[in-house]
Amino acid sequence: MPCPMSSMHTSTKHRVLVFPAGTEIGLEIFASLKDCKEVELFAAGQNTPNHAQFLYDTYHIIPSVHDESYIDALNALIDTYDIQFIYPAHDDAIVALARDGNSIKANVLVPSYETCVITRSKSRTYQHLNRAIPVPKRYNSVDEVQTYPVIVKPDQGQGSWGVVRADTPTELRHAIETTD
Repeated sequence: MPCPMSSMHTSTKHRVLVFPAGTEIGLEIFASLKDCKEVELFAAGQNTPNHAQFLYDTYHIIPSVHDESYIDALNALIDTYDIQFIYPAHDDAIVALARDGNSIKANVLVPSYETCVITRSKSRTYQHLNRAIPVPKRYNSVDEVQTYPVIVKPDQGQGSWGVVRADTPTELRHAIETTD
């Protein structure tokens, strides 16, 4: 498979940071770009055990995007290694980097902030796509549900985290009370 950046004709390597590199997405980006002669990969993320620390030549510790100091740490890394592009590798990082893109000293490879906010929220995604494609039916109250089982999901999340199946109105009330 050709390198995704091979159409960018240049004699120097593109310096690309994957952040956070230890996620499944980060590992997939590594697998996609590791053999591209036009790319030099860098990895960053939190100080937590992950596979990126074994795959990338170096792994740089920086705070989570939920910590306001992450921008300064990220910009210091960009300055030190002359990073040109950042691939965000987690849903929260995509939203944060889209939001904070004007404060970051490298090109962040993300869609618009508005798009990120919509796609990070199940309810906003459903509202946005409702006229274009079929979307899951949403209920506003337990009393509206006529047929069980139903699935309760947090509005934001990934990987089935927080998903609960409710088979009765009692289970549904409990699921609603305990789901973010």
